[in-house]
Amino acid sequence: MGHSHSRRLFPRRDKLLNQHRRSGSNSGVGGAPFDQLPLLVLECVCHHLCWHCLTDYAPARRLSNAEEEVRREGIETLYRLCLVSRAVRDVAQPILFHRFRGIRAAQIAKFTLILQLRPDLALAVRTLQLELQSSNEDLTVDLIHLLPSLRSLELFHAPGGWTFKGLREGCLPSLEMLSIKFFSLGERTALLKAAPKMRHLVVSSCNPTVLEDTVTRLESVRRLALNDCFPTARGTAYRDFKSIVDLCDRLESFELVSGPAGPGRVSGLTGKEIITMLTPRWSSLKHLRLVGYGHDLEHHAGPDIEPISSLAEFPALVTVAVPTVVIYGSGERRQALKRVSKDFLPPSIKKLTLEWLWELDVDVLPVDLLELTERIAEGRFNGIERIELHSQSWKQIVRRIPGCDELERSFQSVGVTFKSV
Repeated sequence: MGHSHSRRLFPRRDKLLNQHRRSGSNSGVGGAPFDQLPLLVLECVCHHLCWHCLTDYAPARRLSNAEEEVRREGIETLYRLCLVSRAVRDVAQPILFHRFRGIRAAQIAKFTLILQLRPDLALAVRTLQLELQSSNEDLTVDLIHLLPSLRSLELFHAPGGWTFKGLREGCLPSLEMLSIKFFSLGERTALLKAAPKMRHLVVSSCNPTVLEDTVTRLESVRRLALNDCFPTARGTAYRDFKSIVDLCDRLESFELVSGPAGPGRVSGLTGKEIITMLTPRWSSLKHLRLVGYGHDLEHHAGPDIEPISSLAEFPALVTVAVPTVVIYGSGERRQALKRVSKDFLPPSIKKLTLEWLWELDVDVLPVDLLELTERIAEGRFNGIERIELHSQSWKQIVRRIPGCDELERSFQSVGVTFKSV
């Protein structure tokens, strides 16, 4: 099954691999030994084995099982190529060093020594994930200084008192994405100043005030993701989350991901507070994504949910992914899609994703969706290209809705891709 997934994902790469396997472990394309291939051809083969190269160094994300198997196969094959000959190793090894995940505290010293002895390999590292718990701050700073070509850095479990003050300003000139997880509160100005071109900041499983003591603005950050973050105390959510949003003057993408609900594990933000918090970024915000937020709201607020009044005041919004509960709030659930088709979205919208559809009244759902197609046909949303409806019980909904098969054709008639999951 894994190989069939691999063939579908990257057919050109797998064609090269199959030629290599048929020709023997020490042979290249056409039966020629790998170490006698032209350098450009050998580099092409190795780059097609690297997940980072194949995905153009996309920011870190959770891979599907098929993608993870392709990534692992590529690493194993690159490692075997390093054993073919010195000439092949000189090409394959730097590509093998593109991505390192799960470097633990006990391994940092050894990894630092390797890179000090091989600065050419240090320049090849593009993505790094470090586990900082029980590690040495100065040694970690020394390691980061060796990696000027780093594009993505993930730091887990920073001990209390860490400030990264030893980091030189601008020492990570190529860094595009910084992810911090399980960080204690503290002053992080030096860490942020090390990456002057950082565009993507991810904060996970922390209090959002983790960067509150920072004395620098995050002027280069365009994308902010807050994953499973929680407020200091009940009633402080708006102030806590606003403290980090206010650092990002040119925010284009905001993502709030809520994990499993439980005491102290929900954001505690209302829909109204989210919009108030983002309003200063009204002219630049292009992407809004609230994942798992429906459960967050209902767990926190119960029947007193304040909805998002409107997104029409954000003229640059291109993609919106929200649960239906933030549209109807404590009002009638059957009004959610009516609001979408009337006054909820700006004309600039191109993709709309709605979650938690099982909360809606399925008797009026098709009527409301058809009304939405009429609004599109009238030119209300001239640029909309895709609408997705996400519901774990969509199949049950479809069986209860008469004429649901007509919806896809209705959306196609107005040039919109309609997908239900």
